[in-house]
Amino acid sequence: MNTFTIAIIQPNKIKYEKKFLQKCCKEQLMDDIKKHIELIEVTNSTFMEIIVDKIKMTSKLIGSTELCYEDHESVYQLCHLSGEQNHTNDDENDINGLASYLTVKMVAVM
Repeated sequence: MNTFTIAIIQPNKIKYEKKFLQKCCKEQLMDDIKKHIELIEVTNSTFMEIIVDKIKMTSKLIGSTELCYEDHESVYQLCHLSGEQNHTNDDENDINGLASYLTVKMVAVM
């Protein structure tokens, strides 16, 4: 069975000032964020079950995806609960800072 790796971004409050991002290096960012990333091997048949479990989605909550990057070989997306559609986007404490930086449209990811 073919497996692939997904990255789970743990809840975090990462927020960078624009000046920091302009001056920092890749290694510094990697050191800063790696404690918030969990890599999991999945299969096509286990992928969605693991995503639903990790984002704590229930039958009463609406999930969403945001595009991060795509090229001719791959598409990278974030799967998360929709703050807007679940009426929870008012609480700044629920925003995942790191995940929010990765979206193309700079969406506040809950």
